[in-house]
Amino acid sequence: MKLRYYLLTILCCGVIFWLSSLQVTPRPKPVIPIDKLVHMSMYAALAGVVCVGMRRSNNTVDARKLFYIPLCFSIGYGIAEEFYQLFLPWRSFDFFDIIANSAGALLTQIFLCHALWKMPLRSATGLKQETLPCAEE
Repeated sequence: MKLRYYLLTILCCGVIFWLSSLQVTPRPKPVIPIDKLVHMSMYAALAGVVCVGMRRSNNTVDARKLFYIPLCFSIGYGIAEEFYQLFLPWRSFDFFDIIANSAGALLTQIFLCHALWKMPLRSATGLKQETLPCAEE
């Protein structure tokens, strides 16, 4: 990836880290789980930054790598953040946050790779190997 995408990825991770470190006041459970939508949005942004950075930085990009590397990075970072919250007395580990983080990253990858860039689903799952040309900026 180009330096600017590394910096954007670090910035995105830093914002997520900062937000996950904040002390929150306990509130009654809302009917619509707004916090899960926030989790999905943050990790969708993280996966999107990594995916776009990979696509715009290489001459050719393996379709599976373009799909799975940002997805695995975002999910791994989300899991690490949840375990980090175990050490904060005002935060707690929530398995459903990991589900929301993963869903946000997965939906972004599906949108970018399959809907926007028209990458065949088979190429991301490994059934058919394809190399995609890099995107122009």
